[in-house]
Amino acid sequence: MKNFKLAALGGTFDRFHKGHENLLDLAFTCAASVYIGITDDYLNQNKELSQIIETYELRENNIREYLKKNNYLERTRIVKLHDIYGPTLKDPEIDCLVVSPLTKKGAKLINETRKEKGLNKLPILVCKLEKAQDRKYISSTRIRRGEINRQGFVYTNLINKTIKLSQKDKNKLKQPLGILIQNKQEFKTKFKKAPLKIIVGDQTGIFCLKNKLEADCLIFDSQSQREKLTFSPLDLISKNKLETVTNPAGTISLNLCKKIKTILSKQKHLLVKGEEDLAVVPAILLAPLDTLIFYGQPNQGIVVLKVTEEKKEWVRNFLQNLYKKRFLFLSSWRLSFSS
Repeated sequence: MKNFKLAALGGTFDRFHKGHENLLDLAFTCAASVYIGITDDYLNQNKELSQIIETYELRENNIREYLKKNNYLERTRIVKLHDIYGPTLKDPEIDCLVVSPLTKKGAKLINETRKEKGLNKLPILVCKLEKAQDRKYISSTRIRRGEINRQGFVYTNLINKTIKLSQKDKNKLKQPLGILIQNKQEFKTKFKKAPLKIIVGDQTGIFCLKNKLEADCLIFDSQSQREKLTFSPLDLISKNKLETVTNPAGTISLNLCKKIKTILSKQKHLLVKGEEDLAVVPAILLAPLDTLIFYGQPNQGIVVLKVTEEKKEWVRNFLQNLYKKRFLFLSSWRLSFSS
């Protein structure tokens, strides 16, 4: 029921998700027309991982696609926000504000400023927040951190137990998950700014450290193709920044995943006692978006992998298929055993 003539709402709208949909749906349900303010780069600069917030053009385009799909577009006025007020202090037609519980404080500030200017306070409509699998709220910040996807799937749910891979499963991971670089000079140009830079593997780590290409986190096992190294990254890094963990060959252990989460948050290095070959998998799931992961491809070169939403979903599908196969095998085994 449209009780209002013109609603106003605003936000970053980075990684457009279900929570954004709730905000827009409430506005268009309650008002004949809606002002949608989208923040500019200046307003975004103090947000967490602001350097990887999508461009204004992409954010606006994502909103327009949703509006078009729901037949809202003709009832919309889109503006770029240079401050939190937008048109709310100027346009007399605006007769309500629509916010989420997290931005209600901004709406109250708008009303306080309107009162100082001799304008009437506007009713504030608050939408519900959408929760992820872990019952915490879906937010663009959590998506940028790499914790969840836009539907609220929590990536750590995939690595909350030890995973043993078959040779067939491991073979699927032997294909480069990123760009294979065979020229060392070209590789150096790939060592660019990122929220995090992670190296997995001894030879890649040694090459990078010797060439002053320092990563935030290095994961290694002091071996190369299962042979113990006489010279390893251990000889080039500060022991004060070192953590250790045991991880058997062909395994992604729960302890390995916990340690990787720790070193990413503290920007430390990790010596794996056993094998670190599969550490790339949990690193992708645990790292923020736009993180760069470098790892060696035996006898071929170095793989440069950028952590994206698509890459996280690829790993999610890989592990879920693996779990599905295990479940079907165990169900079949138990059925045949019981009969």
